[in-house]
Amino acid sequence: MSKVRLLVLVVSILTVLNVVLLAIVFSSVIAGNRNPDVQRAREDRQIREIFHFDDQQMQAFLASKKRHGEAIREVQNLLQQSSERYYLMADTDAAKKSILLDSINDLTRQIYLLNDRHFNEIRQICRPEQLPHVDGLIIDLLRRPPESRNRGKNSPARTKDMN
Repeated sequence: MSKVRLLVLVVSILTVLNVVLLAIVFSSVIAGNRNPDVQRAREDRQIREIFHFDDQQMQAFLASKKRHGEAIREVQNLLQQSSERYYLMADTDAAKKSILLDSINDLTRQIYLLNDRHFNEIRQICRPEQLPHVDGLIIDLLRRPPESRNRGKNSPARTKDMN
């Protein structure tokens, strides 16, 4: 077997293994266990196993994850509120809609920058051999459909023409 064929075979096997591991990490929650704390603990355990994080790396990862969650949650809420106001605003208010659209663009940009900062923090936590897993994780997250927004106990806004 030539060196090129052997190299192609090894790369193919590693690629398939990486895809399988990412699929396991980000597969849907096992039926019947929808407790967010249990799900979070399972995801953290899977991250530790796939990335082979030691205790110090895992603590740094969890701290980064917490900071990212707190920062992005606020921006996502503002984006949702601005989007709702934009779509409920009358078309006759073109100037106000334009200002609101600029605000939505700015909030979207902030989300991208927060995500980028978080991914860079994770890269800094990793050893060189762990970095391909981070890149695979980023691509997997980008390919996911947007999560459905859970309104919780709040009902959707009602307009005058709704019964």
